[in-house]
Amino acid sequence: MKKFLGMTLTLAAAIALSACSDDSASAAPEENATVSSSDSAVPASSTVLASSQTIESSATVPVSSEEAALPSSSSVTLPASSDDDEPAVPCVDGDPVEVVPDTNGFADIGNVFKSVRCDEKVVFVLRHAEREPSVEKESPLTEEGVEQAKAVGAKLVGPEKFKFTHTDFIRTENTCLNIAIGRGQATFPHDTNNVFQAGWYTKDEDKRTEYNHSDGYNSKKVISAWVFTDAFSDAFYDLAEKSEEIISTQLAKSYEEMPRFRVVCSHDDFVVPLVSYLTNKAINYRTYDMTIVPRPHWANYLSGAAIILNSAGERRTYAIKGLDSGFE
Repeated sequence: MKKFLGMTLTLAAAIALSACSDDSASAAPEENATVSSSDSAVPASSTVLASSQTIESSATVPVSSEEAALPSSSSVTLPASSDDDEPAVPCVDGDPVEVVPDTNGFADIGNVFKSVRCDEKVVFVLRHAEREPSVEKESPLTEEGVEQAKAVGAKLVGPEKFKFTHTDFIRTENTCLNIAIGRGQATFPHDTNNVFQAGWYTKDEDKRTEYNHSDGYNSKKVISAWVFTDAFSDAFYDLAEKSEEIISTQLAKSYEEMPRFRVVCSHDDFVVPLVSYLTNKAINYRTYDMTIVPRPHWANYLSGAAIILNSAGERRTYAIKGLDSGFE
């Protein structure tokens, strides 16, 4: 096996993209569009490549050899790639390691990673790390957010390379990048896919916008009320049907087509519906009514879901947290 070699790399981000609503763009995914992908070594300095592409729900993510520049706001030291010809895969042979969620229902992402058996593959879907106050597409991570993402990456250390998917927001790409840095990866195989936003679940964008600005509501309360009470159903698709569709077409289409390890860096308005569906609405995201006891919360940074598929096509899932709490 190749030994890890240290090398210091400087990464820089610079891009100006269009505005969005709340945490992510809320428009539904465009049809017949493409996504970009790359498996690039981390350069000494780099500029973010602009991308506003989306992908239709039934499409598969194409693979290309295009080398994209990578964003970051810090100087880091990365080891050389540990890839080799041997199948060095961190896994649990036999019965899985027990994963015990906390009192709020979240399992630590590191514990879930350690529970993955040799015949299983996993995709982690996470809200991005802490961002600057602006919700525009170009809003970067804070310094704390960069460290948060690296700390999550440190929980996912193993000899096999992870693959990454993010939306075309700076904060999601930077989150994925810094998770890769925290893992010690020398390369950043990643693609852009904008289905991982609230637009995936949105049936009528105009109605959703209208409800977001109605008396006593905002985007979080509207999503929460739809998920838990089926309110505003004229603005959203059926939760179960759309969740299963994105799982079967994008996240865990089949065991053969899944990468061994993958991280999807997304937004709270996508994570909340997906986690709610996967946990049978057990997570207390009921922010539509803050008088509920215990008090409802919202998705914290770097919280989300883990979807694990084995070679027989059997699925197990968890609500996960990368930080101390899965709640804001």
